[in-house]
Amino acid sequence: MIHLSKKTKKPVQEIRKRADEYFGTDGLGLDAVDAGECSGCYEGGGGFVSIDIQEDDQQRIVDIRAKEWEFDAKRFLRKI
Repeated sequence: MIHLSKKTKKPVQEIRKRADEYFGTDGLGLDAVDAGECSGCYEGGGGFVSIDIQEDDQQRIVDIRAKEWEFDAKRFLRKI
């Protein structure tokens, strides 16, 4: 299991949209099992990816926890 964080200036809605596109059924094919305005959880392939977005001044902090999808979680953070 891995826990990663990254700061970005991108809006919350864009981060959530990119997460859905990357991890969801049209991307890696994971099932979205929980979704909120600032969070999301995707499951499949014996693991999961959980995303939490927090506001911090002019930036957003994106926290990702992943099991069995560590490589893809790192790749997603590099892209945002």
